[in-house]
Amino acid sequence: MILNKNLQVIHSKKDYFSLSSNDINSYIGYFKKKKLDNFRFCCHKNTKDKLHQMFILHKKNYYIRPHKHLNKIETVFIIKGKIQFVRFN
Repeated sequence: MILNKNLQVIHSKKDYFSLSSNDINSYIGYFKKKKLDNFRFCCHKNTKDKLHQMFILHKKNYYIRPHKHLNKIETVFIIKGKIQFVRFN
């Protein structure tokens, strides 16, 4: 079901996906065990897909430098924790 791209990124190999609370807890356990700064489960099959949807884990106080996506839309949902977010016009 899952294609490992590297330790921090995995892609779904199916046209559909599901992610249960058990799956999320399993990924959190893996993330902590490997002491990763970030980890992402990509719902899209590869980088050429038009729509990219991801579940991303970041360690506490992780910094993402300001950036923008030209001709793309980014949506952020916080499942657990908090974020400081800056939006550019």
